[in-house]
Amino acid sequence: QTKKKNAPVHTSLVAIPNATASYTRENGRLLENIAQTDEEESAIKPGAVRVPGSRGSVLWRSLSDVIAKPVDEKPEPLPTVYPTHVIDQEVIKKKRQRKILVAGVVIIALIGLVAALCVSLIGKGRKYSNDQTDDTTTISSKNWDERDTFRCGVTQFSEGFGVQNEDGDYNGLVVDLCHAVAAALFGKDYHDRLILVGEGLGFGFSELESNEIDLLAKDRTHTMEREVFIANEKTGFSFTIPYFYTGLVFGGDPTFVKCAENQNTTGNCENLSVCLKAESTSVDVVGRLLPEENIVQVRAASQNEYIAHLNTAYCNVIASDQPALTDTTVKRKGVEGPYAAGTKVYSKEPLALMTSNDEPQWSDFVNWVLKALIVAEKYNITQERADEMPTTDVFGKRYKNMFIDAIGAVGNYDEIYKRHMEAIIPRRGINMINNGTSGRMYSHPFGNLFNKAHSASPGHEEGGQLEAIFERGYLKCGIIDEGTTIGDIDEEYSPSGMTTDYCYALSAGIFRDYSDITKHNRTQIFSLNPADATTLLNKRELDIIGLVEMNLVNDISGNMSFSEPIYYNNQQEPLALATSQDDAQWASFVYWTASSTIYAEEKNITQSSSSEMPLVNLFGPYHIRMMRNIINAVGNYGDIYDRNIDTLGPRDGLNMLNSGNGPQFYPFPGIFD
Repeated sequence: QTKKKNAPVHTSLVAIPNATASYTRENGRLLENIAQTDEEESAIKPGAVRVPGSRGSVLWRSLSDVIAKPVDEKPEPLPTVYPTHVIDQEVIKKKRQRKILVAGVVIIALIGLVAALCVSLIGKGRKYSNDQTDDTTTISSKNWDERDTFRCGVTQFSEGFGVQNEDGDYNGLVVDLCHAVAAALFGKDYHDRLILVGEGLGFGFSELESNEIDLLAKDRTHTMEREVFIANEKTGFSFTIPYFYTGLVFGGDPTFVKCAENQNTTGNCENLSVCLKAESTSVDVVGRLLPEENIVQVRAASQNEYIAHLNTAYCNVIASDQPALTDTTVKRKGVEGPYAAGTKVYSKEPLALMTSNDEPQWSDFVNWVLKALIVAEKYNITQERADEMPTTDVFGKRYKNMFIDAIGAVGNYDEIYKRHMEAIIPRRGINMINNGTSGRMYSHPFGNLFNKAHSASPGHEEGGQLEAIFERGYLKCGIIDEGTTIGDIDEEYSPSGMTTDYCYALSAGIFRDYSDITKHNRTQIFSLNPADATTLLNKRELDIIGLVEMNLVNDISGNMSFSEPIYYNNQQEPLALATSQDDAQWASFVYWTASSTIYAEEKNITQSSSSEMPLVNLFGPYHIRMMRNIINAVGNYGDIYDRNIDTLGPRDGLNMLNSGNGPQFYPFPGIFD
């Protein structure tokens, strides 16, 4: 069929989210007055865009207005609005303090202005020169150009990741990551400006939120809960790509470890007794593997105390994250008798660096430092050859040597790993770099999605994109139409392709009344010229565009946030859904919508079994069934791919699922190309 470019989709628009429901606003949240089902109640308990497929042809030109407008009706442009957090008494108190501070700053500024005027009059006739180039690009509202130090939170007690010796010095994988970021920030002479902060097991989230630390590099798993809304902190956080993949393993008496891995509790294995930390996630994981009578829940104030249970008569196996149960670590804790750590991993624990949610430029900076370590490994650029790394100006001229300085400080990722982890956990499988021959579709864990504490979640952030879409009554989705296989609009203005399916998936997650009958009312689709994408996103004239290559220029210069890659083309370019990075909540909604389709395929959940998807209360009570509605609307990732296989081509390589054993590290493009 002949494709018609930039053709609008005929739609009729509905402005009311749910005509039969009533809504109230409470503390800045838009809430629907609905009753929970019995099922829900019971769950409470336990710059420019890289055109896909055209490597080396980055399109640049002046960005313009929307290319395609709907024929039926031209919607009013949205006003410029910004997301805010739920206002409570603590926030009000902080705002008052901030106002007092601002008033003081204004007074001081006025005094300074008067003084400057006096100096100007006194020094009239003098000429001053300034040879420095004005560099207005900043990477964070913390104004790193004027800061003297960088505070990085690290672990003190995790062998290989981070330990503190008797002299007070830190070393480990995450410590080296802090050094890499500090070098990228301050250059080669960064050492006196890096402050490593190591505290107890519970240290991290609160300190990051209160700006006591600038980066949290402890062994923290990236989960949906932690990204969107941690109940105790009343906020979520930003995560980098994972720097290490791990999971739950068994450790203990070698004979009984094999029994546990084989899920055998008969014969010689009938005396298997697995001790688990009470009320930990390991109880749920192991509880699905072994009978209740073979599990003992124990209280432990520390990891050392927990491991010491192996010296008791009632415990011959324990279960914890892989790094905590290595032979070296456990023997050092004084465990007696024979010991072995299992090789089977029973949970997903992608460990990532964490930053505050309200500083997207700073989060991007940290993320690309980590990506550079992996890219350097791919190109075999070592610490000694760090000068071979390219320069960049995407974060401003001040940071043009950021990649050179980062690699010069600690080496590439493989060098870091060999220095700290190889003797403890030999590098293999999922922690290797994927060369494009095996699957990379891999969902991150959700965490605790449905919790009574989450009733305090902000719902739609007032002034945010999710609220704007909800109140508008439809999603505005842009498809990059370059005659590609991932999103086309035919001569009858009928959208099709993988991107279109994800547009519908988002609408289903947002609007409860989504169906085959209402989906065209709830989803407005535009054929998009790629050169216009950045302006449309940042002006909020579009809510989302797809599919976009995840590269350095699009991410930073384009001011974009991305979902996980949902398609790799023939050039192995990672393509994803893109949103404006200025709204963390909406970016997370899109990210976890895409991730939910991959999770569903991993769990073999289809449209007919969509009720098996978990309930979600992180975006407020209206979206409790978002994941079920998403899968019910479009199916899992495999279903979406199969539906578009005629244009996508046979599914293989990076587009396959990663079962957890294949390489998952990936050198994202943009640093060299």
